[in-house]
Amino acid sequence: KRALMISLTKAKFQMQNQINTARDELKIIEEQMESSKTRGCVRVKGHCYPGTTVSIRGMTYIVREKQQFCAFLYDEGEIRVKPYDY
Repeated sequence: KRALMISLTKAKFQMQNQINTARDELKIIEEQMESSKTRGCVRVKGHCYPGTTVSIRGMTYIVREKQQFCAFLYDEGEIRVKPYDY
């Protein structure tokens, strides 16, 4: 019985360690998700052709002119076009 108790106690501490590690990872992921909600961005390395629809946070922008190496940013309720490395 004593060996079983020691084994179960050891397993309990290992599981608690795994839970704490998972909680830390979850906290980091939630922080990343929260920051991505405030700064939506779509970057275009190549070409973006007229008629392309860009949607960020429920807003939609329809490309009217051929664009290349640009970024579409969500800013104050609308989508703006900026240089790629903005």
